[in-house]
Amino acid sequence: MNVLTIRESRSAIPGRALLGSGLLPLGSGLPLLGAGLLLLGACAGGDQAAEAGVTVQDSAGITVIQHPGDPMSAGAGTPLDVVLSFGLRPSEYAFERLIDGALLPNGDVVVVDIGASEVVRIAADGSSHSVLAGSGEGPGEVRMPISVLTLPGDSILVEDDGNSKLLVLHDGEVARVSSVANTGQAPYALRAYAAGSDGRLLMGTSSYMPDQGSGWIQGHMVVAGPDGLEADTVGAYDMAISTSRDGPENPFRPFGQLSASPSGFVGGRSDRAEVVWYGTDGAVERIARWTPVRDVADQSDVDQLLEMYRTTLPGMNPGMPEERVEQMVRQRADRIQLTGDPVPLYIELIDFGPSGVWLSEFRSDAYGSGGASAYRVVSPDGQSIRRVDLPQMTRVFDVSGDRVLGVARDELDVQYVVVYRLDG
Repeated sequence: MNVLTIRESRSAIPGRALLGSGLLPLGSGLPLLGAGLLLLGACAGGDQAAEAGVTVQDSAGITVIQHPGDPMSAGAGTPLDVVLSFGLRPSEYAFERLIDGALLPNGDVVVVDIGASEVVRIAADGSSHSVLAGSGEGPGEVRMPISVLTLPGDSILVEDDGNSKLLVLHDGEVARVSSVANTGQAPYALRAYAAGSDGRLLMGTSSYMPDQGSGWIQGHMVVAGPDGLEADTVGAYDMAISTSRDGPENPFRPFGQLSASPSGFVGGRSDRAEVVWYGTDGAVERIARWTPVRDVADQSDVDQLLEMYRTTLPGMNPGMPEERVEQMVRQRADRIQLTGDPVPLYIELIDFGPSGVWLSEFRSDAYGSGGASAYRVVSPDGQSIRRVDLPQMTRVFDVSGDRVLGVARDELDVQYVVVYRLDG
């Protein structure tokens, strides 16, 4: 987990992994180990009736659900209603680069602005906001916050990589600070995805070096104490394909994804039409599969990717001269080599517990940013898959009940917080 500059040497998995990849428009050449976002499987809500044509098998205690089609191949549905939009008016907070967020039980929103190194709380109706953690190195300050989780008792946990610590806030006050520096555990190696009812953190590896031999690089599922220490590795997953740093690259190659909810891990590979649920002990519990329509990338996809790279580079590196931007775009273009393989089935996979596993649609003009205008949503038990359409390109941060929290951009590329009301 490193700050995006053109000097870094690691990369990130597209989507929820933090900062973008050296292979992608948001990138700086910094492979992030594990943003292989395995989503923790949630069984909340009980079993659901299987959709028509769905087959369910049980093999050695593992439930396998096979869906005959894919809702993403159907036409777009009715977009969701916007119930909160915050960050576009002069009186509101001016966000620099939002990376994560959470919906609180009372309706308020907490978001992480890694660009400003601040954690901001927004009232449910958008009438006010406050900075919960400002930029700095003090006990209640953050230097490079990358994620926020809700904890039992209306507390929140902020993962601060810049200060190598976990910060727990309650009612806006510092409740606990845990340092993970100089502990024998790499402070930048893990990202927290969820907190279990026992307080333990479900974490995954968060960065990787791209040229680790050949084949798939392994990431790990980790269960740690509430302070992020005493960590046990409980499982492994395919995280990223090893590639040469200087050789040709397929910018649309697949990645592994990892996330979590309090009940366990969930993961997948973006070249496979399946979601896999794991227990907190790393054991596979169930697998949901579907039958997708596959597309192959062509030059138009490359052109869209390079244009996004050209647009986002200045924001990632303020003050970068225009000629340097164009030089980096040309360097990226010279390395691209399409393989003829199908494009990934999704960019990002996130588990929202009882609200299901959300997979953002693949779009070549958003690959690496995590934004999408449509999501494939797999129910917690895997027996239902539906499509959710959003009014505009949005990166979803959290889903709770009938609310969907995310970040969108206006026509001037200004980021703002948005909350939608989810139908059904």
